[in-house]
Amino acid sequence: MTFASEVEVLNMSLSGVALRSDRRLAIGHDYQLRIVNEGGRGLTLQGVVVWCSLESRRKNSKGDDILIYSAGLRFAGLISEGLASLMGFLDDHKVHPEQRTGGTRFEIEATGRALLEVPHPFRVRVLSLTGMLVHATASLDLGTVLPMELSLHAGDPLRFEGRVAYCTEVDLEGATLYEIGVEFVRMPPDDRNRLEAFVEELKNR
Repeated sequence: MTFASEVEVLNMSLSGVALRSDRRLAIGHDYQLRIVNEGGRGLTLQGVVVWCSLESRRKNSKGDDILIYSAGLRFAGLISEGLASLMGFLDDHKVHPEQRTGGTRFEIEATGRALLEVPHPFRVRVLSLTGMLVHATASLDLGTVLPMELSLHAGDPLRFEGRVAYCTEVDLEGATLYEIGVEFVRMPPDDRNRLEAFVEELKNR
């Protein structure tokens, strides 16, 4: 299962991007970055993490320490259409170019969201048309609405926004996990139809 973490784009070039995130990104791993403005226009880029370092820490609403990381991604598999989209995005949102060795890196100014798709090992225990119950290795804040993906047995994953309705720590066979209830908030009609067909298939097994 994959869900998206909202990140801050620090600067961007044609070869990569610098981000600020509340999650440590694994060096050498691939991530997908989606940048969407308020009008719904945006682009999706694939990148590999080339560096990641601890930047600072802050407190969340519960008073817990949250570590803040900065990271650099090098774009991969940027075909001509993707390159054109990126060049258009930079031209529309650049504040001023920052000169760096090896090319020009732009600071960008764009209202909207930058979402980094992060794979997480979730095991779905219960699945219905309205939500699901999963076991995970990390907790999620109650009430948080996150873009998520759920892989079925075939085809593209389901894409939806899920609200964390329930989260509690459980001990299973000596391992500490989190039992999380997710309510489906928004889901495209095509994915909704696929979910209905999959749930019906499960009932008939």
